[in-house]
Amino acid sequence: MRFLGILALSFVFVGCSTHSIEPIPEPKSGLSSKKILLMSDLHFNPLQDPSIVKWLIEAPISNWNSVFESSALKSLGSYGADSNYLLFKSSLLAMRKANRNPSAVIINGDFLVHHFEENFKRIFPALSHSSFEKFSEKTIQFIAAEILKTFPNSQIIPSFGNNDSSCGDYKMSPHSEFMKVFAVSWKKAIHVDKKNFSTFETKGYYSTLLHFGATSKIRAIVLNGTYWSPRYSNECGNKRDTPDSDQFSWLENQLKESEERGEKIWLINHIPAGIDLFKTFSEKTSPCESKKIVFMYTESNNAKLLSLIHKYSNSFDLILTGHTHLNDFRLYEGKVNPVPGITIPSISPIYKNNPSFEILSLDPEKFSPDNLYVYHLPLSASSPVWKNEYNYTKAYDLSEISSPSLMKLLDSLESDSKVQDKFSRYFTAEAPSSNLALKDWKAYTCGLANLDSESFSECYCE
Repeated sequence: MRFLGILALSFVFVGCSTHSIEPIPEPKSGLSSKKILLMSDLHFNPLQDPSIVKWLIEAPISNWNSVFESSALKSLGSYGADSNYLLFKSSLLAMRKANRNPSAVIINGDFLVHHFEENFKRIFPALSHSSFEKFSEKTIQFIAAEILKTFPNSQIIPSFGNNDSSCGDYKMSPHSEFMKVFAVSWKKAIHVDKKNFSTFETKGYYSTLLHFGATSKIRAIVLNGTYWSPRYSNECGNKRDTPDSDQFSWLENQLKESEERGEKIWLINHIPAGIDLFKTFSEKTSPCESKKIVFMYTESNNAKLLSLIHKYSNSFDLILTGHTHLNDFRLYEGKVNPVPGITIPSISPIYKNNPSFEILSLDPEKFSPDNLYVYHLPLSASSPVWKNEYNYTKAYDLSEISSPSLMKLLDSLESDSKVQDKFSRYFTAEAPSSNLALKDWKAYTCGLANLDSESFSECYCE
């Protein structure tokens, strides 16, 4: 095969960016805190250099690094484009520099590039959909292999994103071959039982205990929120399947059983519940006049999810999502206090944001979130370098990552211009001209804690 000739010409990847990353300080108690690596929305594009794609098709994934390194393209990428190979590899090097052995690596979906099949067909218009399916499966296998190789001792918790399908965006099918390949690619690092793995490989969701220590009883419940989106279509699957309602039934059983066992819950999902502010305010008419509010999910699915979070809120510790590509947070209504939610920024700079990832540190005794450390790669620099960007407690004068702390931050965002300026910079990882920049502070702050139409309208319109 021709790709064998490429292997002899390839070089060892050493990283096109350098790293200026300081280690996270340990607590004053002297006890070592658990560190959780958070990443989302990689949107890896193996098609950036069309001249090597045919060799990727032929080569086993064990040789993909060599094929990529033979490319003449040596840029870390650019604003407005998804993650290329060198950006992916440099992000892994930066993550490992930030923490070599995180207790867990949580990845909130969207591993694959936007418009994957369309771009594949532009390069190979004569190839069949089946050929693309095989290539998409190899791509997810390669991504998983690289992450597992980087963090061989960590529990890894991946979730599906809306782009993670060989059928198309928002078109994943239960029981598909891609879903099975996706699950198998991560199997040895998830530490999931047989029953939950079966659910993962056939439906795309699962639960597992997080291995934080002998006294930790924290369960990760990992959802496939794409099923609840108004854009979801089971185009390539059995039209009689009901994955949206099936997942709700499964979720309520999981929450009930976890509550009975006295476990704390981390809900891990790609798409956050609540208002899609960018689509809601992209209309010329204010939602106060049009009464039209766009949700991340269908309005009925949004209401069902919020109802379950409220019902079992005393068991929730944290909700982790991605999808927006932004450094963000949410407060989900609970019986006593809101449930804190963190939205993880993206590696992909597709929306002119800087690539970013986070490390969550936990209290060494209670295993509750105590700080969030954020890292970014300023692509506008002449020589981009991964850096520590900031940490939540220091930047916003908070004591920990909890609902009272995030409520304090929300109060500051509503009225303090200095906090607004700081948050606005960090929102896009300090990108100079992102098309995700904050413009309407009242709409934004109302949308952080008012996740249904009635409460949002009361906050924003009255």
